[in-house]
This record gives sequence, structure tokens and C-alpha cells, in this order.
Amino acid sequence: MSVKIGSNTQSLAAQRRLGSASSSLSSVYEKLSSGQRINKASDDAAGLAIASDLNSKARVYTQAIRNGNDGLSALAIADSAVSGLTDIVVRIRELSEQSANGSYSNTQRNALDTEAQALKKEYFRIAQSTEFNGVKLFDGTLGDGVRLQLGYGVEGSINASVGGAIGTGEFKARSTVATGLGPYSVTLGDLNGDGVLDIITADRSSNTASIMLGNGDGSFKARSTVATGSWPRSVTLGDLNGDGVLDIITADNGSSTASIMLGKTQSGVAPILEFSLKTKTDSLQAMGMLDNNLTNLAKQRGVIGSFQSRVQVALNNLTSSKENFKAAESRIKDADIAMESANLTRIQIVQQAGAAVLAQANQAPALALTLLR
Repeated sequence: MSVKIGSNTQSLAAQRRLGSASSSLSSVYEKLSSGQRINKASDDAAGLAIASDLNSKARVYTQAIRNGNDGLSALAIADSAVSGLTDIVVRIRELSEQSANGSYSNTQRNALDTEAQALKKEYFRIAQSTEFNGVKLFDGTLGDGVRLQLGYGVEGSINASVGGAIGTGEFKARSTVATGLGPYSVTLGDLNGDGVLDIITADRSSNTASIMLGNGDGSFKARSTVATGSWPRSVTLGDLNGDGVLDIITADNGSSTASIMLGKTQSGVAPILEFSLKTKTDSLQAMGMLDNNLTNLAKQRGVIGSFQSRVQVALNNLTSSKENFKAAESRIKDADIAMESANLTRIQIVQQAGAAVLAQANQAPALALTLLR
């Protein structure tokens, strides 16, 4: 009878060892097959929480890298377009130089002016149509630039400007210069760089200048005003600060001053201001304006290039951060293959030993019965 009891005890112990080994073996197989130490929350709840947070940061940084690369693509398109605009202005500048030569007649200058005006229209077309992902880059749509999201929150973004300046149709506070008296008048000009003429009037009775931005179909938007000196009786337009955007100048009869309202600008490319190459005098006057245009385009390419450099540095940092987050997650979550392989071998040995013990335990009752017979 004692043999039977002992045999039952050995059998139960062997069964427990086999059950434990089978459970451990299943866990080891799961880790080896997935390559991860943590496959479910019960494996390591705290480790899973930390690894999940690191993984989310790595994924955000991965998207930030994509955002930065998209930004570089947009800036590359902008740079290429500005390069093309520069070539156009250089050609017009060559034509103005040729037209200013005293050996040409006005008939010949008319031919030069025809080519220059056609190039001016192409300059405007390129500036208005250059886009990336459906977003116009130079027509003022971007306002002060495009903001690239390269991390978390506002601090994780940078504003990438495409440089250049295009009018907004608004004007800064006036400054004055002393003048004599003058007549009131109305004039036309493209104040917001959309290729459509706008109306500007000197409003003698209200001491203001009225601006009606054109819609391009003969109609105009609601009137806006800018403050002038008293009794403005003459208004004209001109680029006073060389930024390629028209400014307003009024003759203020009541205060014997001329008011100057510089045009406000936003990121973009303004059309080439009106010019003519039909006479030698006109050609000489056009040269200065075209030189200013070339200078502004060169500055714009510098702005675009500097942001390309900044974004590239930011991308290098993002790539390094993403790799560090992934490495930190891997150290927590990934399985130690060498250790798990050793565990597999150990558990298999235990399992085989348990099976042998169980087999012997099952034979013990049969031996006892043989003795009793």
C-alpha cells in the first residue's frame, strides 16, 4: 500500500512539473517567435506603459520628419521658381540697356519694349501659378510664410518664409514732408499685386485717401481709407522704398505737407512695376527699378536657402531623436534572444525529465500488483 501512495505522490509532482514546464515553454516560444519580451500587459505592466510612451514619441517624430521633407520640397520648388524669375528680369534688364543706347530709333525700341512687356506678363504668370500641393507659394496665400510642424506644440514648429514681398492693399501709418499747395485727384495702380488695377482717390472733405481694390471685372470691393494730412488734393503712387510694392503719396493742401503711406507687405512675389522701353528716357528710368527687382530676388533666394539649411538641421536632430526613442523602447520591450534560447533548452530538459519520472511513476502500481499476485 505504501508503494501505491508513493507512486501517486511522484505522479502528481511530475504532472505539476510538466504543467509548469509547458506553461513556461509556451511563454518562451511566444517571446522567441515575436522577438519581444513584452507581448501582453501581464508580462510587464510598467515596462509596457513606458515602452508605449516611447513608441508614440517615435511615431510623432517620424511624422515630423515627413513634414520637414515636405517643407524642403516646397522650398526647393520656390527656389527654382525664383531662379526662373531672376532670369526673366535679367533679360528685361538687358533689353533696357539696349534700348537706352543712342544708336536705336524709337521704332526699334518699340520692338524691344514688346519683348520686355511679354516677359513681364510671364513673370507675373509664374509668380501667381507656382504652387506645392495646391498651395500657392508667391501670390500672398502664405501670408507671413508656411509653418512646418516638426515636433510637439507651437515650440515644435518653425515658420518657413519664401521671402519676397507682395502688397496687401493696406498701408502703414503716414509720414509727411513739407510741400506747397496742390490739386486733388484720382489715380490707378495695382496695390495688392493681383494684376488688377485698383482705384485711389484724394478725399479733400474727409482728410483721407480712399482705396477700392479691383475685382478684375470692372467692379470693386468695399472702400477702405488711409489717413492723410488735411485737405488732400492730389494722390499718386510709386515704390518709394524699393520693395517692389506701390506706396501712396498725397499732396495735403490744408497742411502744406505731402503724406507718405508705405504699402504693407506679406510673403510672396510682387509683379514687376510698370515700365516702358519705348524711349531712351523711359529705358534709363526702368534700369533702376529692374536693378531693385534683381536685388530683392537675390535676397529672396537667400531667405529660401537659409530656411532650407535650418529645416535640414532640424531633420537631422529629429532623425537622431527618433532613433534614440526607438532604441530606448527596444531595450525595454525586445526579448533577449540568447537568454530565451537558454530558457528554452532548460525547460525542454525539465519537461523531458518530468515525462520520464511520470512514466516511472505510472509503472509503479503495475509492479505492486505483480508482487501481490
